[in-house]
Amino acid sequence: MPATDLDDAVAEEMLRMHVTSTPPIIVATLANASLVCFLLRGGVEPAWALNVWWCAFVLLMGVRHAASKAWMRDAARRQRNRLWERRFALIVGLGGVMWGLPGTLLYPTAESGLQPISALVQMGVSAAAVMSLTSVQLIYRSFFLAMMVPSSAWLLTTGGHIERLTALALGLFTLLLLVGGKRAGRSLEEGVRLRYQLAEALGTAEVARQTAEHAHAAKTTFLTNMSHELRTPLHGILSFAAMGLERAPDSRMQQYFSRIRHSGERLHRLINDLLEVSHASQATLDATAGEIRAVDLRSLLSSLVSRRQDQLDARGLRVSTKTSGEPRSVSGMYLPLERLFDHVLSNAIRYARPDTEIRFDLHWKETELEVVVADQGVGIPEGELESIFEQFTQSSRTRSNAGGTGLGLSIARQIARQHGGDIVARNNSDGGADFIVRLPCSVQA
Repeated sequence: MPATDLDDAVAEEMLRMHVTSTPPIIVATLANASLVCFLLRGGVEPAWALNVWWCAFVLLMGVRHAASKAWMRDAARRQRNRLWERRFALIVGLGGVMWGLPGTLLYPTAESGLQPISALVQMGVSAAAVMSLTSVQLIYRSFFLAMMVPSSAWLLTTGGHIERLTALALGLFTLLLLVGGKRAGRSLEEGVRLRYQLAEALGTAEVARQTAEHAHAAKTTFLTNMSHELRTPLHGILSFAAMGLERAPDSRMQQYFSRIRHSGERLHRLINDLLEVSHASQATLDATAGEIRAVDLRSLLSSLVSRRQDQLDARGLRVSTKTSGEPRSVSGMYLPLERLFDHVLSNAIRYARPDTEIRFDLHWKETELEVVVADQGVGIPEGELESIFEQFTQSSRTRSNAGGTGLGLSIARQIARQHGGDIVARNNSDGGADFIVRLPCSVQA
């Protein structure tokens, strides 16, 4: 971006900050003006002057609001930044004059004892202006000079000893705020300038990448929070369903509770899979994290089979293991690898025909380990051997009554590829399906 265009863009952004802060400033200004009228009532002569002052404030805030709207509608505002700065400086400067009146023409009488309130009002308004007007220095200076200089001069020339001390204090306070506001404005402008330069340096691709990362983080946070909110009542449902199965007086009620438990367990699996696929999509293998180590696949598979033994027994399924080649371990993260094979085994248990066999064939080759998980189920249509690894996709032969979520195999492939391997499917001669997991080999087991 050329330097001139960058300067124009920065100036427009600084004015935008001023304009966007206008509505709350108007509300705060009218509220504070009303409070001042209430506090100084009875201390200003003539009494109607405060009412005129407040009405003038309302009119001025209306003009300021209209100017802000006009700036938003001006399509060529970037080319007319200086003109708009002067317009806003004039409006805000008039506001400074209005706030300076309680220290000049509307200064409370000595008999009222309200004179310190005037100085406190001006100091409070000044401090608030530092937060709201520093984005444009011309506007900032016009406000302070229009408010403080007349007040200080009035008190210094027309008041007594106390008023002169007050004038000196206001003058010093104004000087400090002008210096501090200039530094704050310069820092803010530099921050805006650096933001534009950084956005240009990153380029469209980098900005898109960051946007995707933020969206992914928001999605992960949402899934994590929602899974927690859903699990809590779901655990109660499953607990009462189990209690109902134990205490149901007849088979019909047992059937009802069994359906509740089955549906709850299916929903619980879906929640877990949604959370896991979100985590798996952003997981990385980091050797410095202390998670990568040599994993013995034979021991891992044996542990998984033991954990799933009740499900295997319920369907009359047998598990056999066959090995070939020189046994070696796999270098990777144990828990993700365990989830990978747990999803594949769960898939085999779900789709295998009752009273059949599930086989684990481990083949150690020169550079990789090939694990074939074979079932004797209904198989997979040839046209779907690849699509079943997509999220929320199931085989057309099983989607109606399988009870799966369509996420397990997608998670398994993500984990395999994060370990430098892959997983594919094929049909076998027994009518079922083979899932072939290939992983790089490590050192001798």
